[in-house]
Amino acid sequence: MKTRNLQKLNHRYALDAGDTGGFLVIFLCFLLTSAGYLGWLYHLIDLKPAADVDLLTEVLGYLCQAAGMGVIAGCAYKKPEAAARSGFLISCLLFNVFLFPAVFLTNTTAVILCGFIMNLFCGCIAGYYLLDLASNVNAEKRATVFSLGYGTAALAMWLLSRVRVLSGMRAFLIPALCVLTTACIGIYLPRRKRLVSGFVSAGDSRGSDFTAVSFGEDPGSGENTSGSAGTIVLTACLTILLLSMVKNLGFSFPAADIIQGISLETTRMFYAAGLIISGFVCDRSRKYGALCCLISLVIPFVMLTLSGEPVSAAALWCLNYFTYGFVAVFRVILFSDIADAGRMLPLSVLGLFSGRIGDALGTSVYLLCGGRRSILIVITALLFMITMFLFFHLYQLIYMPEQVSQKSEEERFFAFAVRYDLSPREQDVLQRILQGDSNSEIAAELFVAESTVKYHVHNILQKTGCRNRNELMMIYRTS
Repeated sequence: MKTRNLQKLNHRYALDAGDTGGFLVIFLCFLLTSAGYLGWLYHLIDLKPAADVDLLTEVLGYLCQAAGMGVIAGCAYKKPEAAARSGFLISCLLFNVFLFPAVFLTNTTAVILCGFIMNLFCGCIAGYYLLDLASNVNAEKRATVFSLGYGTAALAMWLLSRVRVLSGMRAFLIPALCVLTTACIGIYLPRRKRLVSGFVSAGDSRGSDFTAVSFGEDPGSGENTSGSAGTIVLTACLTILLLSMVKNLGFSFPAADIIQGISLETTRMFYAAGLIISGFVCDRSRKYGALCCLISLVIPFVMLTLSGEPVSAAALWCLNYFTYGFVAVFRVILFSDIADAGRMLPLSVLGLFSGRIGDALGTSVYLLCGGRRSILIVITALLFMITMFLFFHLYQLIYMPEQVSQKSEEERFFAFAVRYDLSPREQDVLQRILQGDSNSEIAAELFVAESTVKYHVHNILQKTGCRNRNELMMIYRTS
């Protein structure tokens, strides 16, 4: 029994080839876009006042990123073939093309325009890896893969800053790093063969405590509930937008602090810590991850209270970055799960898309208020109350579905087994197929030879009229 529990534990936390590939894609892409964005930010600090830099980077730059994500989501919806490897690589290459003038030119207007276009392709790159995350990474490890990819990239940027890469010669070395990273992506992507096919249909949503019943046809009533799906998506978008807006109202990472000596790369290590902790919490339970994200909304009020007090600016940056990690993971994983459950892959981009718009709006209000705490506290409190209402409504829609309108999982499984006349042993094998176990894992759990497992799998596929396991799981989920 202890051996079986250990095997299950290893299976839960070990990354398979698809998960490892997802981690590498996210790590390389975030390292690329993060290095480019920071290079542009540093160059703007040399050219413009701090308030203008905040407006250009955290408002207009973020909106350009959101536009890029919207383009990719639209392409994936209208023309799935447009979201192939070639499009991914073209986005990476064009990002580099506009990065060079954005960090080399001395003409302020040209730097700003090239930076905006660079951010547009930054959004395109983000859209691609979000689609890959939802389609090719196991749901029960999705948050861990995403957070480790982001966190490790932030760690890499910090290590580079320790060896003076991001100071002095950064105008040359950051573009060089981006070109090298793009080359790595180009070499690796052809090996990731599932990347193209994954854009067409979402993966298995097993492992998360997210319910897919609201999408499509309710198996208990036979009624179409597409309205519920639309309600969930709209509510989720508004919730993420307001969550991100509230976070940035409390603290917007002002460029003035960087000018005064704050180490952006060092404080982002706390972002990496928050990301990784949140990733493990979310994969343990999506409900706990959502609640941690909600609790982090207390921090904007702490920030507003401490602003103007004799508190270290570095401490404020570290605290805000740490809690921001919980918001960053939740908004991405929420929509990855929605896309997976509804088999509408383009929806996976909407989490970061809505978040970037919220980030930009929050920073805009912060800048318009000019740091006046009383006004900011009132606005933040009002938006916080609206966010709380939407959040708990979304929480009920997704994590606390009405049980009377659903078949229990046991009832669904029994009805499926009866319909296709599956023997008791075939039912045992089917249960483990639905859990995502391989033939060798099923053989170890049932204490039979692997050839016996293959025999039962063949019979199950023949009885259900399926060609492979993916089709079997699809038929089961829609039964």
